[in-house]
Amino acid sequence: MTVNIDHLELEIPCPSCGQEAKQTIGRLKQSPVLICRAGHQFEADPESLRKLIQTAQENIDRLARNLSKTIQF
Repeated sequence: MTVNIDHLELEIPCPSCGQEAKQTIGRLKQSPVLICRAGHQFEADPESLRKLIQTAQENIDRLARNLSKTIQF
C-alpha cells in the first residue's frame, strides 16, 4: 500500500539565515527552489531532498500497513 504524500508540507531551513521555507512535497519534486520567510531564494540539495522524501514515504506506508492490520472493518 502506497499513500500519496505529495500534499504534505516540509519545512527546510534556509542556508543563509536559518529561517524556514515551507513547501509541499509535490512542489519540491517539480522544483527544489524555495524562498524562506526572509525572502532568500535557495535550492534544496536534490540528494538530501530525495532521501527525505523517500524516508517520509516509507514511514507513512509502514504506518498505513500497521493501521490496516490493527483496524479491521
